[in-house]
Amino acid sequence: SFKTKEIKLRKGDFTYGVKQDDQFDPFAWLGKEDVDNSKYQLKKETTTMLLTAIGHATTTQEHNVDICERVFKLIKMTCPDATMELCYPEFFDETKS
Repeated sequence: SFKTKEIKLRKGDFTYGVKQDDQFDPFAWLGKEDVDNSKYQLKKETTTMLLTAIGHATTTQEHNVDICERVFKLIKMTCPDATMELCYPEFFDETKS
């Protein structure tokens, strides 16, 4: 987290981000090194953020939503005007493309 040195994605890394116009722009990736994309890191002037609860094979969607809601309650303690919108991801399997 909070690295400024660019690190290349490696085959097999777990990534999450957005895909636009056939280009994938990762928010972060987990692998040999866990890295947040520096252009999406929180800064003093940040007004929007994405909170992810990745979970694993045995966590339920309800569990992951609960984690996000608990974190949001903590955020509201210092940012009372904050709002939250739940987004449910679409999964991309490169082996099927």
